[in-house]
Amino acid sequence: MARRPIEHKKSAFVNKKLEVDLKIKKIATEIYETKKEGIK
Repeated sequence: MARRPIEHKKSAFVNKKLEVDLKIKKIATEIYETKKEGIK
């Protein structure tokens, strides 16, 4: 029972990290697309 809060914190941390990774990927993709449009 004492271990559960730690596990919960851990999964919340992992979820946050995944969220940040997705945001970074999205921004990177947008920058890439914008550059491609600029080259045309």
